[in-house]
Amino acid sequence: MATSGEPRSRHPGPKPTDANSQPEASISVGGLIKHSRGLIKDLNKFNKNQTLSHGYLNASLLSANASQLQMVIQSGFPGPMSYVQLMLLLTSIVLQVVQGILLLRKYQINMETANDNDPSDDEKDSQRAHRYNNWAMVVSIIIMAVNILISTFGASLVGAIKAKTA
Repeated sequence: MATSGEPRSRHPGPKPTDANSQPEASISVGGLIKHSRGLIKDLNKFNKNQTLSHGYLNASLLSANASQLQMVIQSGFPGPMSYVQLMLLLTSIVLQVVQGILLLRKYQINMETANDNDPSDDEKDSQRAHRYNNWAMVVSIIIMAVNILISTFGASLVGAIKAKTA
């Protein structure tokens, strides 16, 4: 209940800002990443958690593609589109395995030593981490495009299976 006589809003507006509030941004400060919610003090833990969450998404997509692959194989290949979908599913699964390997290699890099201010031996680790991250991103974009094609051709396969069983 509102005690001031004004009706209570279902969706409160923006919270009032004070002098200590920070904008939503990330700023690198001496090896630490300053985010609006505070400093990321353990960059290695942050990298590992980020890589694990990406890996979990990869595993769930792999599971969905395996299920679709089973449906294509059990359908008995009713038309030429099922061969296209089979090829796309196999391509997606292979790319997801490659992405998993890239993420595993990225997970193994110690980011704390790769990002300190000592340029003697950590430059190679930092470059490797960036390289694995960039390749994983490229593979992720390709996987996304292939899965869009899979869902497009999957609708025609489902229609062909329903027509075959009817």
